[in-house]
Amino acid sequence: MVRAGLYGVAPHQRQRWLCTPGRWAERHRFTEVLPRVRSDGHRCTECERRPDPWEGAKTARTYNFTTREIAHALIRVAQGSTYTNAAHAARELGDRLRPQTRRRPAPKNRRHADTNYHGQLVGNWVEVFGPVIAEAYRQAAWPERVAADSKAFRHTRRAGGQHLWALLVAVGYPAGSSKPSVSATRACGHATTAAYQDLFASLGGQPALLVSDGGTAITGAAASVWGPATQLFRCEWHLERNIREAAATGLLDDPTHPITQAMPWALKSPAGWAEFKSRVAAASTAGVWAGRLTRLDKWVTTNDALLSAQTANRPRRGPTSVGPVEAVLNEFGRRLGDRAVLFRNAQRTNALVSLMALDMAGRSSERDWAELIRAHLAARSGVAPQQRQHDDARTAVPSLWV
Repeated sequence: MVRAGLYGVAPHQRQRWLCTPGRWAERHRFTEVLPRVRSDGHRCTECERRPDPWEGAKTARTYNFTTREIAHALIRVAQGSTYTNAAHAARELGDRLRPQTRRRPAPKNRRHADTNYHGQLVGNWVEVFGPVIAEAYRQAAWPERVAADSKAFRHTRRAGGQHLWALLVAVGYPAGSSKPSVSATRACGHATTAAYQDLFASLGGQPALLVSDGGTAITGAAASVWGPATQLFRCEWHLERNIREAAATGLLDDPTHPITQAMPWALKSPAGWAEFKSRVAAASTAGVWAGRLTRLDKWVTTNDALLSAQTANRPRRGPTSVGPVEAVLNEFGRRLGDRAVLFRNAQRTNALVSLMALDMAGRSSERDWAELIRAHLAARSGVAPQQRQHDDARTAVPSLWV
């Protein structure tokens, strides 16, 4: 087997080979399953040598960009870069910047007239290769302890903040670990019971504990998917906020009042809850606050059975609030930024969110992601999946908003 010339357009030509199998077979030319782009002769920082011209980077058969350049762009968007900036970076890295000899005026509501900033290039890669990478790191089953919550993205420039879509996140704690990690995500139209059911059914098994804000959507979904074997725990931060809202104005501002002094321990143990109840009952009938604690007394009575059982089964290692999930949701919000209002496609957005979750977990390696892409392409004889298979119809409601 010998080299048999190049094909393609310089400087991105690819190697062709000539095979002479033997006396009884015909000579034939062929290319590798994943063709290699001709090397530019620069020293490789990983193998610490200068590759031969025919030892360049691998790529898909019908793609102009190498798998390493694709992985580089995916990591950029996972870290919060826009599609447009990541597309320009990919073209610059691959020496494929298009000459802009005829500068066109930027269309309305579009930032760049330069076609090197066209974000569809990276958007297609996110749709095609994002699920491949996410699947390689997907957990097989739910960890022992889970906390879940959601974040709504709204159109901030419209009056009232029109709701656009929601992001559901579940953070898990493996057995014996106190460090949380993102277990599952779901971008959808609204945080409904059906949406949470899809989230909880995305992994096998079930957790022993689920911490949430106690909303009917999430608790109903957990009960239908996991059943009574999973303990449902109300977030203590939300419960404390409910107590403060039910208390009379100024009551908890007095550090010497018996209710204020009992507050820090009310949700920690059955004894703490019993003491808090007794002090609320006493203050409701005597003292300067008598007759002014009707709402608080009613709230305590309504939630007595729930909190008596919850304080008796309070997890020792946590979590006891949705704080870890809120931190993750805030980080998603930071990375998505104002452009979150521009997302409309459910498939592409879910793929992007999965890549972001991997980066938050420290699993964004350009080398590893490129290897996963190459393995996926090799299994398909070097041909990448068709792009834009999940585009929404122009006349339909965006799939992410449904």
